[in-house]
Amino acid sequence: MLFRSIICFVPVLYSIYGFIIPRIIKIEEVSFSHPKFNSATNLRILQLSDVHLGAVYQRYFVETIVDKILDNNPDIVVITGDLFDDSLEVKQRWIEPLKKIKVPILFTAGNHDCYYEKSKVINTIESVNIKYLNKESYEYNGVRFIGIDYDEDWEEALDEMEEDGKLGDDMPNILLIHSPISPKKLKKYNIFLSLSGHTHNGQLFPGNLFGMIIFDCMNGICESGDTYTYVNSGVGDTFFPMRTFTRSKISIISIKKRNN
Repeated sequence: MLFRSIICFVPVLYSIYGFIIPRIIKIEEVSFSHPKFNSATNLRILQLSDVHLGAVYQRYFVETIVDKILDNNPDIVVITGDLFDDSLEVKQRWIEPLKKIKVPILFTAGNHDCYYEKSKVINTIESVNIKYLNKESYEYNGVRFIGIDYDEDWEEALDEMEEDGKLGDDMPNILLIHSPISPKKLKKYNIFLSLSGHTHNGQLFPGNLFGMIIFDCMNGICESGDTYTYVNSGVGDTFFPMRTFTRSKISIISIKKRNN
């Protein structure tokens, strides 16, 4: 009888754990150095990914995120896709708290942003002064940010930008793209660092294990020589509002001068 009670109680504990503990937002800090980063001070980039605003997460969740952003005082904010979940029609009021952020905010679209009417997503983010970045670059404090949407062929996009001279070697190039790309594949381009999300680090066990088969870079930092990919596990959830063996996360990425 005791054994059966324990067996029956395990799913309850699993659910409590999945709904509460891993979804307490973690701030993860990582740093990278580059010899051609010439700013006198380090650049603090705050990365959000996979917020998934829709049926579950709405304005109250964005208010929580904004408080975290203000507490961490970044120089720039980047949103690497899936700001919206496509489970409900996109609403401007959900993201209005982001107007409190006085530093630049860059956005590139993820798969869920593209599943919905992407033009509506773009109009909505631009209404709160978020800069949409797709196959374009944005230079800020000694770093060049390059955005490519999920529904673009990233190799064709980088080839085109390289031909147009938009991937210069005068400063670090940071690629914002929703689905992670192996740094080995990025070595042929002048990309120093790629920032991505999409994987949720599996979100629910055993998805964590399957993800390691699907993605060359599943979570955290992957590197190949002087090329890096950093994967954020996401601050929101998709399909089910719970996580196991992974955490909701906001990342602070510091770019520093490397002295050779």
